[in-house]
Amino acid sequence: MQINNSLNSLSQYVKVNSNEENQNSKNQEQNALAQDPAQALNAQNNTQQDSSSNSEDKLTELTQKLAEIQAKIVELTAKMSKANEDQIKSIESQIATLNAQASTIQAQIQELQSQQA
Repeated sequence: MQINNSLNSLSQYVKVNSNEENQNSKNQEQNALAQDPAQALNAQNNTQQDSSSNSEDKLTELTQKLAEIQAKIVELTAKMSKANEDQIKSIESQIATLNAQASTIQAQIQELQSQQA
C-alpha cells in the first residue's frame, strides 16, 4: 500500500514538473517572440493550425471509435436471435455498455465540434 502511495506521489510530482517545464518553455518562446512582432504572429498562427489539426485528428479518431462500437452493437444484436436466455442477458449487458461508451464518445465529438466552431 505504501509503495502504491509513493508511486502515486512520484507520478503526481513528475506530472507537475513536466507541466511546469512545458509552461516555462512556452513562456520563454513567447518572450523571445514578443521581441519580434512578425515572428510572434507567425508562431501564433502555427499554434492555431497545430491545435486545429490536433482537434481534427481527435475528431477523426473518435468518429472511427464510434463507428466500431456501432458495428459491434449491430453484430451483438444479430447474435441475439440465435441466443438462449442466459446469452441474451449477457448480450444485452454488453450492448448497454457499448451504448454508454457510444454516448460518451458522441459527447466528446460534440464538444470538439463546438470548439472548432
